[in-house]
Amino acid sequence: MTNPFPGLRPFYSDEYHLFFGRETHIIEIIRKLETARFVSVVGNSGSGKSSLVRAGVLPTLMKDEKANWIICTMRPGQLPVEELNLALLNQLSTNSNPIAGNDIDKNLEILKKSKKGLIQVVRPFLAEGFRLLILIDQFEELFRYSEFHNALDFNAGPQHFIDLILEAIGQTDIPIYAMITVRSDFLGDCEKFDGLPEAINEGQFLVPRLKAHELEKTIQGPIDMVDGKIALRLIKQLVNQVGNNPDQLPILQHNLNRVWEVWKVEDKPNSPIDLSHYEKTGGMEQAMSIHAEEAFAELTSERQKYIAEQMFKTITVKGPDNRGIRRPTSVSEICKIIVAKPEEVIEIANIFRRNDRGFIMPSDQVKLTEMSILDISHESLMRVWQRLIEWVKEESESAEMYQRITDSAILFDRNMSGLWRDPDLQLAIDWRRNVQSNSLWASQYNEQYSLTLRFLELSIQQSHFEKKDAIRKKRLLTGMVSVFIVILTGLSIWAVLERSKSVESAKIANGEKSKAEIQQKIALAESIRAEKNEKIALQQQKIAEAQKFETEIQKNSALENSKKAEVEKNKAEIASVEAIRAKRAAEIDKHNALIAKGTSDSLRIVSVKAEKSANRLRLLAVGQNLASKSKLLDSKNENTNIKANLALESYRIIEKNKGNVDDPDLYEALIGSLNLFLQKPQYTHSLHNDAVKSVEVVKYHDSSWLLTAGSDGLLTMSVIGSFSRYMQSPKFPNIFDNLVVSDDNSRFAVNNEQHSILIFKVGQLSAKPDIFPSTHAGTITSMFWIKNQLFTVGLDMKINEIDLTTKKVVNSFVLPSRPLCADIDKTNRNMVVGCEDGGLYLVDLKGNGVAKAISRKINGRVTSIRFLPKGDRIVYGTDKGSCNIIHLDGSTDEKYILLGHEALISEIKINEKYNLIVTSSYDGMVRLYDLNDVEDRAIVLTDHQSWVHDLAFTEDFNNVISGGKDNKVFLRPASTLVACKALMPYVKKGLTADEWNKWVGKDIPMQSNE
Repeated sequence: MTNPFPGLRPFYSDEYHLFFGRETHIIEIIRKLETARFVSVVGNSGSGKSSLVRAGVLPTLMKDEKANWIICTMRPGQLPVEELNLALLNQLSTNSNPIAGNDIDKNLEILKKSKKGLIQVVRPFLAEGFRLLILIDQFEELFRYSEFHNALDFNAGPQHFIDLILEAIGQTDIPIYAMITVRSDFLGDCEKFDGLPEAINEGQFLVPRLKAHELEKTIQGPIDMVDGKIALRLIKQLVNQVGNNPDQLPILQHNLNRVWEVWKVEDKPNSPIDLSHYEKTGGMEQAMSIHAEEAFAELTSERQKYIAEQMFKTITVKGPDNRGIRRPTSVSEICKIIVAKPEEVIEIANIFRRNDRGFIMPSDQVKLTEMSILDISHESLMRVWQRLIEWVKEESESAEMYQRITDSAILFDRNMSGLWRDPDLQLAIDWRRNVQSNSLWASQYNEQYSLTLRFLELSIQQSHFEKKDAIRKKRLLTGMVSVFIVILTGLSIWAVLERSKSVESAKIANGEKSKAEIQQKIALAESIRAEKNEKIALQQQKIAEAQKFETEIQKNSALENSKKAEVEKNKAEIASVEAIRAKRAAEIDKHNALIAKGTSDSLRIVSVKAEKSANRLRLLAVGQNLASKSKLLDSKNENTNIKANLALESYRIIEKNKGNVDDPDLYEALIGSLNLFLQKPQYTHSLHNDAVKSVEVVKYHDSSWLLTAGSDGLLTMSVIGSFSRYMQSPKFPNIFDNLVVSDDNSRFAVNNEQHSILIFKVGQLSAKPDIFPSTHAGTITSMFWIKNQLFTVGLDMKINEIDLTTKKVVNSFVLPSRPLCADIDKTNRNMVVGCEDGGLYLVDLKGNGVAKAISRKINGRVTSIRFLPKGDRIVYGTDKGSCNIIHLDGSTDEKYILLGHEALISEIKINEKYNLIVTSSYDGMVRLYDLNDVEDRAIVLTDHQSWVHDLAFTEDFNNVISGGKDNKVFLRPASTLVACKALMPYVKKGLTADEWNKWVGKDIPMQSNE
């Protein structure tokens, strides 16, 4: 027996025999239609509006053969007038009276031309006696896409569409009728359109709640139609659970569909559907969520789950008033928004729109193509399925953050606001890192994506500059304070020591002076005593000649005393000399103090240095400003020389003042000027008729040649620089990928989509290659050539080591997941592998080959990977556009996040000469990051118009080579130094004095043109 319940989707017209419970409502709607020629069927989400009209009203009208109804069904969508035109085409065009292709465009022009356009289009095709009914289902889409409609011409927008309908039903010459279904919570929005509220009031039908006996009929009737049975107690319980809540009707229909399937599996047709079957579904509260989770569980890979999440986020949206609303979107547009292939999206959609599920429309009876419109079957899914509730919330928050940034960007562009700073800036950076956004995703909300990203980039740039400037100022201040403290400390210590010496010297001088004074006094006393003794001696000589001998002795004693007095006198003179010397020491101390004063003047020198530093910063700002002026200057002939000179002068000033010469703005200024002098073929080359999949540089005949492999089955070799010498292989039937050159530059290998490996001799592309049959059961994602061994990595989760002499696999290593990219450390013979499940693994090729997990927590598929120079860290990219640096032990740091890309990272290369990490992406960009400061703003190359597949460097590492899906190969300087040297020969004269004053400034000394 066929399941009589449609589930979450509405009833179709051919299911009218299964539609019960609204017989009186159908009659009332037809009566209003006949009377007013316009009926608005209004009800809450889940009230059954679409089913009532499609399975009730329309089949009843069609049964009336006398009425001769032609029914044209449509939904407004984003382009309501065009949707109306297509709907008319489908119904009015017949074999006897077809509408030709040119008539379609002509009819659209008629519809847009005036309010009577609908009448004029219908008149030639509506036969006499027939009546046309235009059913506009989901009328609220006119309000959902209001932002999109604002960008349309008036004659293609919603007001003109409504004017066409109202004008058509207001006349009586041509029998045109209209019916709309609209959610009641959008009814207030109708007042925005002239004439619409009046028309709705005249023919409004508000869908009533089903009464208990009507609900019983909706349950019992369909089962009776297919000769099934259902227990009365289950009917009663379902009716009680629905109660007075009309929002439960779609949930009831879905639950009945699930209960029927459970009953059918038991294969007991004579037993009625009962409570046991109902309980197995999880009941009305959980049945839908459980059912949706069952579908989600069928998604086996993280890629499939990611696509499902992004698909549902695209076709559902939370309105400004937090109402969950549908957003029908074509498969092709979904693919562009989420960066996926059509077959991937269709595969996921088919799982959710299977006949026994019906979560997504159209039904599984319709084959999906890129032009098919996907939509959820009912808004109730957004209110019941917990996973979808969370997805819708995330998307709403993401859109809200994007709109906040856009609003600030618009104000900034009008000079009405400034750039963002933390914490808002950090929130914006987190948003960009976590959300897979691109211009098409953003167009769902506004058309200011480029302006928004530029605003965010400028905010990040300013934040980095301010942080670095703060660090620079802090270091300068710290240095000045440190120097001041060191000098001050030195002076203090020196002054203390000298003061101590001075005090000590003064003490010594005072001591010697006191000694001298004492000795002088002693000498004076001795001199007086000597004179006295001399007098006594003379008296004694006169008194007693007899005592002559004794007198002689006394005389001699007196002489000795006289000599002693002379000695003491000499000592006093010596002490006086010492006192003079102490005085001189004090004068020396005074002189040293004057020297200390001179030393303190050295602080003034520090101040001068600070002034020079400030002047340096000013000149760096001038240099940056000149780069910006050069970028903004248009490319008229008279401006070419000025534009180039400003770029060169910017480089000179920044380099002279030790600034960042690899600033992205300076690079853009130099490249923009260089492009005016170069012919396009000098930097872009069309070497293939299809995508360029792989590029490599090889040495051949003492010249550097570029090797390329393409999706067109061709290999090419051309001399780098002039590209005048060129050779091409015969066309092969398969797509080529993964070029790898031998260590001696004599051979190169390439694989094809049949998993075979072809080895050519360099310079002999026309010769028959050595073909290695497939060594993998899946696509080869990476190859590496080491001496006489070739290492290959395949989606069959194996790493094979091939001996090129024997052409045999000598070693094979098993991986825990499907590898999408790899890199090899030839010195240590280690390989890092990035996998589909987000895992990073390290494989020791010289040991047991066991894959050691570096990380299993990467958000997304790892699509590119590369060792950094020291071999202790790697940089990897994902399919979500994120790019990070991580240590081999799994540790990481937020400062090692490379921001900027919006889509899958296809390749990463390291340029050690200029300390660069170079990345390419499916967003069409090539980015050059400073390896020493990946947070700094990257140089961005925007030459490609589509996906960039591969990267290489010229032999001298001075240029970046990129190949992409647009069939092009581009050659660009790897640094501003290279760009500057390339530009200088084309600039024949410098700026005049007037040009210098105007563009550079009178306060900057004019430089010569040498």
